[in-house]
Amino acid sequence: MAQDYSTAAESFEENHSYGGPTGPHMDVFRVSAHAELGEREQAGSIVQSLVQSYPDFAVERRLARWFESTDDLQRILDNLHRQGLPR
Repeated sequence: MAQDYSTAAESFEENHSYGGPTGPHMDVFRVSAHAELGEREQAGSIVQSLVQSYPDFAVERRLARWFESTDDLQRILDNLHRQGLPR
């Protein structure tokens, strides 16, 4: 996302609407981009869908593999939890 959350959210939503690559990993990034923009309703809706569709997705473990920066990892996890992802 390179901290350009507006462009990231727009790109993620365009990808989603076209049926592009999808899955829990994409939903995680969609939530985080919307949360960073203060779009809580949109982010919360995606979290609800994520939890229902992928109840066993190990978010923290998966994200820890993708991020070298613990600050980036923690920011995304905080966004997810604030939007309703269970701990």
